[in-house]
Amino acid sequence: MEINKLAVLAKNGDVQAFEEIYEQFSSKIFNYIRMKIQHRQEAEDILQEVFIKSYKGLGSLRPGKLNFPAWLYTIAGNTINDHLRKHYRQPEMVNIDDCFDISAGQSPHQELMAKSDLETAAEYFNELPERHRKVIDLRFFKELSVNETALELNSTSLAVRIVQYRARKKLRDLMEKAESVVEMAH
Repeated sequence: MEINKLAVLAKNGDVQAFEEIYEQFSSKIFNYIRMKIQHRQEAEDILQEVFIKSYKGLGSLRPGKLNFPAWLYTIAGNTINDHLRKHYRQPEMVNIDDCFDISAGQSPHQELMAKSDLETAAEYFNELPERHRKVIDLRFFKELSVNETALELNSTSLAVRIVQYRARKKLRDLMEKAESVVEMAH
């Protein structure tokens, strides 16, 4: 089906039409993002944000002069720019141990920090809403694909992607909040 017709169907609430749009454009948009974002995980997060924003913005589309691909790429470009602005405002700190090849694997400090991060994530996992916990459990602990997770939860793959994005963001926010509280205590 022609993309602008799919967009109109999606605008009118047809979730399957939006899933078809996702299937047609996700790899193209992802490649576009990867041209500007080096880290694959960050690029995947941005891809999810692009489709969440586009889904939320469907109501503002005007079917008469619609150029849906251009609109979608504009959202992608703006989302990339937002990410880069945020990234440059908060530069990544590099541990001096990361600059050297340690033959025995991780340094004791790195091992302690990794274990601490996992323990912290596990603590906050239980604070997530039940649906978020289910999606994270199925996707990352049981290593199911998005489609398998959707089948397991009797949901759509788009809904799983959205819940996964929100759960990861919430978990990240909780961990950052805890980290800032610890830093203020010192």
